[in-house]
Amino acid sequence: MTVKRKQASTFIKKTLKKPADPTLRLRNNIDKAFGAKKCLNPCVIKRCPAKHGYGAFARRDLKKNTPVAYYVIKLVKSFTHKSPTKFVYLTTAPSSPSRPNSTSRTFEGDIGQDTGDVFGRYIFRGRPVCGHVFNEPSEHQTQNCDMVRFVWDAGLLKESDGKSRTTFKAGDVVFHEIKTLRAVKKGEELMTMYGDDYERKYKVGKKFKKVS
Repeated sequence: MTVKRKQASTFIKKTLKKPADPTLRLRNNIDKAFGAKKCLNPCVIKRCPAKHGYGAFARRDLKKNTPVAYYVIKLVKSFTHKSPTKFVYLTTAPSSPSRPNSTSRTFEGDIGQDTGDVFGRYIFRGRPVCGHVFNEPSEHQTQNCDMVRFVWDAGLLKESDGKSRTTFKAGDVVFHEIKTLRAVKKGEELMTMYGDDYERKYKVGKKFKKVS
């Protein structure tokens, strides 16, 4: 009986697989989406032991102000939303399609169940949708990227009669565009600062300061 139990235990361990890492699944889906044009993808998701997880790294040398990725959000009602991510990935949202630089008082943005849930949009305007795996700079690092503006697919904001909406609705998909703040070398980690309200349990690095 003891031998059989050991054999059964070994068989169970071999057959039971751990859940697939959603971040690795995201990277694989992005790579598949780019296909033969993978060289156009400016970043790659890799394991980042120093930050106990994964991060985005420059696939090649990048110039200042290069769009490198997008951070996707789905608009949800403020103050009534129950975040499946416990508000870890919650961000602000634009007030309207005509006022993208104003912050909405009605909506916020969340990415969904986990870091692999990006609403099926692995490429947007020729860039990977992986902004939520961008880390903050560690204590002795300085950010080199920033989420500079909101963008969206105008086709998703049209009514049945073909007219474009002038307001957002809950469920609309919006993207933060991420650009480099300076020239970045191949292999360098791409990092951005999170909002001031983000709850941290680590010492964060410095914000990028523009040289006048």
